[in-house]
Amino acid sequence: MLPVSRAIACRSLLRSVASSAARQARQRHTTPMNTIIMFVPQQEAWVVERMGKFSRILEPGLNLLLPIVDRVRYVQSLKELAIDVPQQSAITLDNVTLNIDGVLYLKVVDPYRASYGVEDPEFAITQLAQTTTEIGTG
Repeated sequence: MLPVSRAIACRSLLRSVASSAARQARQRHTTPMNTIIMFVPQQEAWVVERMGKFSRILEPGLNLLLPIVDRVRYVQSLKELAIDVPQQSAITLDNVTLNIDGVLYLKVVDPYRASYGVEDPEFAITQLAQTTTEIGTG
């Protein structure tokens, strides 16, 4: 039987791998070969690559693409997203055990950095929040 901390770490890792695969399928996007006019929905930003290199970000509304050289590679939602932070236990300086859980509210401000900055931004932010709560409680 695994120790509790190791079991929690394994569960967290499995959850992040499963959600990462689903998120990548949702974010990675390919453009049909015969599309010239693209309609970007409200609250979304599409990252366009020209011949495999970043070209521009399409804003909501009608946009033009060159069919053979331009590709929409990432679709970023600009809506606010709530992510549950897994519960953690911490011991304070006066030996009191605390159970801490939380919710993160995320909003993509820079679609370029959300697409190319980190492999999985949601997982990175969740890990940062967990580390910060561990440091903050001592």
